[in-house]
Amino acid sequence: MKAALPLAVACAFALLGALPAALAEDTTYYSISGKVLEAGTGKAISGAQVTVGTKTMVSDDSGFFKLDMPPGEYTVGVTADGFWKYSGNITLSENITKDFELKKKPDTSTCGVIWMALAIPLMAIAAAGWRGKRRPQG
Repeated sequence: MKAALPLAVACAFALLGALPAALAEDTTYYSISGKVLEAGTGKAISGAQVTVGTKTMVSDDSGFFKLDMPPGEYTVGVTADGFWKYSGNITLSENITKDFELKKKPDTSTCGVIWMALAIPLMAIAAAGWRGKRRPQG
């Protein structure tokens, strides 16, 4: 009986040692990497958020990002301040390199200036009273 105990302990440790290897085989990961760029210019967009499934990464100064995920189908979203959002789907069954080009949103800061340039003269006319000619009724 005493000789069987060390053999049983050795077998238990051998089985436990093989368990992490068996689990590691089931958790294969693939990477999706690439750059986030400005459409039309190709300039890197740093600080863009790239979301694949539930994982999010922020692009670096060169626009580069990389996420490791288990195989599967995922929704991808890419956002950056001042740019239109990208949304799409991707299937990870191997390592993928994909660049995302985001279109810049129009600069709306000049709209206020133009609007005020038109509104001030109209307000001055309204304040002075409109003295236009009236059409005869009849």
